Amino acid sequence: MRLIGFEKDSELGDLFNQFGLFQDYKATLPDHLLGILRQQHPDLGIESIELLDVPKCKLGGMQPEHSKTLVRVQTMDVPLDLRLIVHVKDARYALDVQLVFICEGLDAIPTVRSDMFVRGQKALP
Repeated sequence: MRLIGFEKDSELGDLFNQFGLFQDYKATLPDHLLGILRQQHPDLGIESIELLDVPKCKLGGMQPEHSKTLVRVQTMDVPLDLRLIVHVKDARYALDVQLVFICEGLDAIPTVRSDMFVRGQKALP
């Protein structure tokens, strides 16, 4: 299984690690995606995962009363635009998906959940 294009992830791994969310999100990504996709197709396999665009994080938080320049980050949404090459039985497909990591409790006990949206698919030879 190959990871492609993750050199443009803008140090996302360091950000996840700083908040105590993932030690190495790239290492957990294949199993996470398989877990989602195999709910509908138990025999599906992933050949490659390609990061299509630079991730853009959306942060949320609150300003402490004693500071006008600092914000305490509490939430972070991280959408990843990905192309997956998958195989099911004898067929291969390219799936364009958006996987969104929804991170909450970053100022206390962090939690992560995700949503995945299939944006397009096509059969491959």
